[in-house]
Amino acid sequence: MFGLEPYAYLREVFAKLPRISSYEDLRALLPWNVSRA
Repeated sequence: MFGLEPYAYLREVFAKLPRISSYEDLRALLPWNVSRA
């Protein structure tokens, strides 16, 4: 999945979702926008 480990990616997304305040913040969480580091 875009070079990401699925479990780690979902943990990151669910941790950040409550702090989303704009469409740009949400787009930053899409798999192709997340840092693989």
